[in-house]
Amino acid sequence: MTNPLQELLVLSKADQDTRGLRYTPHEIFQQPEMWNNTQERVHAMKPDLDVFFQDFVQEQSRQIVLSGAGTSEFAGVCVESLFRHALCSPAQVISSPQLVATPEQAFPPGHAVLLISFARSGGSPESIGAFLSAENLAPRIRHLVITCNAEGALACMARERKGSVVVVLDERANDRGLAMTSSLTSMVIAAQSIAHREKTHEYNEHLSRLVTAAHAVLDSAPELLDRLCREGFSRGVFLGDGNDYGAAMESHLKLQELTCGKVMCTYETFLGVRHGPEAVIDEDSLVVAFLSPDPFVRRYHLDLLGELREKQLGKVILGVGCCLEAGVRELCDAVVEYPCVSPSLASPVNVIVGQLLGLFRSIALGFKPDSPSAAGVINRVVKGVRVYDRAAYLREGVFRVIAES
Repeated sequence: MTNPLQELLVLSKADQDTRGLRYTPHEIFQQPEMWNNTQERVHAMKPDLDVFFQDFVQEQSRQIVLSGAGTSEFAGVCVESLFRHALCSPAQVISSPQLVATPEQAFPPGHAVLLISFARSGGSPESIGAFLSAENLAPRIRHLVITCNAEGALACMARERKGSVVVVLDERANDRGLAMTSSLTSMVIAAQSIAHREKTHEYNEHLSRLVTAAHAVLDSAPELLDRLCREGFSRGVFLGDGNDYGAAMESHLKLQELTCGKVMCTYETFLGVRHGPEAVIDEDSLVVAFLSPDPFVRRYHLDLLGELREKQLGKVILGVGCCLEAGVRELCDAVVEYPCVSPSLASPVNVIVGQLLGLFRSIALGFKPDSPSAAGVINRVVKGVRVYDRAAYLREGVFRVIAES
């Protein structure tokens, strides 16, 4: 028996093109395969990565900056803590749009900086501008580029710089649909693998569980999620803690962009939502709770879900996670459950739920998921952006363009 996602995969090419479904469903479905492929690629680069990081950790004053634009920024949020712990270094996510606008705020004077850049195409002006701004303002800069496009400008620039490492993912992860799906989760898996490079065997076991969990979601969740999307909702609120905060951020964008803004979304932590954002949860809201398997963290989650129940907030509360006990099910209207994985590594699995919600709600609203913005308001690669050289402005007072689209 097929589920709604599998039904989209077997449509004729003509139907897929007519309905704007040629790429997005396939790119969501292929993710477990891409994750295994990604791990193999990272493992093959281990000698180069070992040398790269050994040089960095010898620096006394060091800083890690994880950067990207939009979805690529959220990849950094999903793995920020992993690099902080793996390299015993301060780590911070700063979006590439922020980096190009105020680069001097990102790079502490006198510090060795590791700039980890995430990019699907590596062709956006912000990706290029962030790289060049770092070169100009942080003399002790090292670059780690994780990208899905071997020929992108970002990858090419990094290859030309001594002391930089470029991790290129399978071309199939370079999503051709508007929404970043397999590109995002594959970049997260690559970063997880890199952060665990000294514990390869242990991470391989974790990855096996992630792949199993992803297959479980792709097999069991589409029927429920498709039904919720056909029944309808006008707002989406995504809640997550720790690395799942990145999954909440990414899921809110997936649902919002694939519905061309018809479904407005937000994201928060379980404790943070009480401090104002709870006001957006109305009678037509879908609340998606990414539930940690950590009993201590989940206690906070249960408290918040109980409060939503008591206040009768939200049209549907959807719980997502593993090891869901009876108490969780009583506080949710529906659940997506998958086999247990490490709490710190679960974000790629949880993101799949956000992707499927975006896909099915887009279809229900009559959009074409591969290109939902018929008016061209949003595009696969941003247009109309100029990035200026901050160093030239500070030195000469001139606006010199260093990247544009």
